Amino acid sequence: MPLEELTLEVVAAPLPDRARALIVDGEQRIAELGRVLPGFVPSDHALVFEALRVLRAGSWLTGDRFCEWGSGLGIVAGLAAMVGYESYAIEIEEELVDEGERLSEDFGLEVVHAAGTFVPPGSDDLLAGTGDELEWLRAGGNDGYELVDRDPDEFDLIFAYPWPGEEHIILSLFERHAGRGSVLLSYHGMEGVRAHRAASS
Repeated sequence: MPLEELTLEVVAAPLPDRARALIVDGEQRIAELGRVLPGFVPSDHALVFEALRVLRAGSWLTGDRFCEWGSGLGIVAGLAAMVGYESYAIEIEEELVDEGERLSEDFGLEVVHAAGTFVPPGSDDLLAGTGDELEWLRAGGNDGYELVDRDPDEFDLIFAYPWPGEEHIILSLFERHAGRGSVLLSYHGMEGVRAHRAASS
């Protein structure tokens, strides 16, 4: 369905102590894993946290069910839970999911983690020609949505941090599978955050 880009006024603000602690702890755990993780680059968590708050406080969303695509340890999913979203995190790297579950538990956060792909079935044509460098976008493997017992169109807000060259794929996946009125929040490095909403009619 057609997508509408939203105009969000988002400026990074001082983080609450608990949110800052979650970010610091999560990034430290990533460093302590002691290996290079494919596709892992942290986003500007303070800016994303503020975007989550702005979206929840405004009238853009149809509900509060959140999913982080390619979640790593689920730091953004944890921040979403702090803001008041019903939060889910889908990540293909099982080691990250295990550590992410421990992180959520240590902070008393209700985040549902799944070790699987966030690429919904029926997306093969959207991934054609992506090459091995975007292996985390491969279809197949465990279906993350089946693991969390939700369909892709049941989420009101989805967050993703697409790599350069990957943006159009993320947008295409969202456009095809998102529910009406759902919002995609994405982080784009120096460009900050962007938001797109699936047409509600």
